Amino acid sequence: MNNLAWLYAEKLNELDKAYDLARKARALEPGAAPIAHTLGWILYKRADYAQALDLLRGSAAKLGDSPEVQLHLGMALYMMGQMDAARTALRRAVDASSQFPGKPDALSRLALLGNGSADPVTPPIEELQSILKQQPDDVIARLLLGDAYQRQGKFADAAQAYNEAVKINHQLLPAFTRLQKLYAGPLDNTEKSG
Repeated sequence: MNNLAWLYAEKLNELDKAYDLARKARALEPGAAPIAHTLGWILYKRADYAQALDLLRGSAAKLGDSPEVQLHLGMALYMMGQMDAARTALRRAVDASSQFPGKPDALSRLALLGNGSADPVTPPIEELQSILKQQPDDVIARLLLGDAYQRQGKFADAAQAYNEAVKINHQLLPAFTRLQKLYAGPLDNTEKSG
């Protein structure tokens, strides 16, 4: 069932069938890390990032050497806005000696996450907009875009970027935190939002 669920999710893009099979497999073997990984990845693909993260964390604890498991954990952490933990998992994935599907995606997400320094370098707005044209559901790019707009004093544009991130993941705490800080600060109603 687990293998069939994986095929439905990865090869046929039939997430409902994949989800049903993975849930049944998990009910039969609740402690099996590969099944938790499959169900977690399917939940990720269904945009249930919080629930996916719980399962992927558990599977990564048991299958931590797998670059694919680390990639999937990193992506779930990424979509939840947990940048430091996402950076660690994605770095583990790309540093693995074996090749795996998704390595280019992991590298591009790592580039956005930066090196974790106290003074991160935010890509230019044009670059972030280009990334979002290719990957409209990239919540970190949306957060960074909002940050860039906010630094330029374009508060309406910043709020829009943060709100778009919330639409993608309604449990994205960093977006809510940024919105709260944005609205708590002085707003100039005469600002230009272009």
